[in-house]
Amino acid sequence: MNVLVGVAIVLWLHLNPDSSMVKRQQDRGLDWLSRLVTNTSFAPQPSQPIFMVNVDSETYTEWGEPWLTPADKVADIIGRLLQAGPAQIVVDFDFSRRRDLQPLMEVLAPYQEDDAPETQLIFMKTQSLQLPAKSVLPAFRRSALDDLVASSARLHWAAPLFRPDRDGVIRHWQLIIGGCNQGGLQLLPSVQLLSVMLSHGVDQDLYALLAPGQEGCLSMPHFAGRVRLNADKQIELAGDELRHRIVFALPPTPEDGYLPVDWQGVSLPAVTALSARDVVAAETLATGGLLDGALVIVGASHRDSGDIHMTPVGRMPGSLVLANSITALQGLEQVQRPPLLLIVAVELLLIVVTSWLFMIMSPFAATLVSSAGIALLVVPLSLLAFSQGVWLDFALPILAVQLKSLFVEASLGYSKMREKGVRGLL
Repeated sequence: MNVLVGVAIVLWLHLNPDSSMVKRQQDRGLDWLSRLVTNTSFAPQPSQPIFMVNVDSETYTEWGEPWLTPADKVADIIGRLLQAGPAQIVVDFDFSRRRDLQPLMEVLAPYQEDDAPETQLIFMKTQSLQLPAKSVLPAFRRSALDDLVASSARLHWAAPLFRPDRDGVIRHWQLIIGGCNQGGLQLLPSVQLLSVMLSHGVDQDLYALLAPGQEGCLSMPHFAGRVRLNADKQIELAGDELRHRIVFALPPTPEDGYLPVDWQGVSLPAVTALSARDVVAAETLATGGLLDGALVIVGASHRDSGDIHMTPVGRMPGSLVLANSITALQGLEQVQRPPLLLIVAVELLLIVVTSWLFMIMSPFAATLVSSAGIALLVVPLSLLAFSQGVWLDFALPILAVQLKSLFVEASLGYSKMREKGVRGLL
């Protein structure tokens, strides 16, 4: 009987993967696992160091706490960075609806010449809150930089959007964002997808990745294709939420420093933070030639930026969320479940063992021992599998044990009531 109850509970959990109880338990398990692997060898390993030029609180105060980050300051930072020759510069500011972009356009003018800089620049393209007529998709906002970006193969727009869950925590990315432009569907890659594609020299037609029948602005775009980066790595755009889970490798405030990355014959932290005020004030960047070929993200972390987000590993600025997403997409296969046969075999084994425990122990003791045993046995295996992009779900077996405990308690209560009446429950 105990085995049948266990099978029924596990079957119900698999048939209702979108129920709030199951999703909440899975999120707790994955969040906990994420906190364990962050900044360890189990996390995705960066293929190149990330330099972050940060408009921090000190910079923000020194600049007079401007409502918008001054375009001339950003232009000065980009100009200095271009001299160091990084592979990519991600500029994490919204430049739509602004009329002070002339200094930035002057710095970017060489991109219209034949000997344009080799550095790829990625700018953020945001969406309007107002929906166009006959559209379920918002429009992308216009910017004074649009014509300049369109004129160069090394200037790009990307979408900085993520998918916060109901509790406000960012756990998943959106790899391609759909919008509406003059009644037609417009697609933009996310920052992390575009960055990884540029790193691998992939020029992918996003519209070819759409599922059949996707056109116009009357429905949300769905994707069925994949982005092939090389012979061994591809990015699936379809699939469940698990495939689009961000594995946070970089913590928000590391006490012991970030994991080391071998770069140009030296060992560098995975992330090196540079204060924007120091970059602007310095005559030359104090990074030697280490920026050559590296990835740079220019963003803000001060409290008034409105760009501080909750993640499973803590609060972090949006630029660090982008850095985590790029690192995860570069260094790890998308998270997936193990083969169904393996899942069934493990769950049947757990059902038999927990059923035996419930026969020889009280429900409380059996629940405690079962949960502890699952944690001690499955969690280390989950860590090892997670480093390879496979998630062994230890959260669902523990939830099944908890549900079974409730069932056993209810059964015992019902038996007592039948034997002794209502007093049997008291």
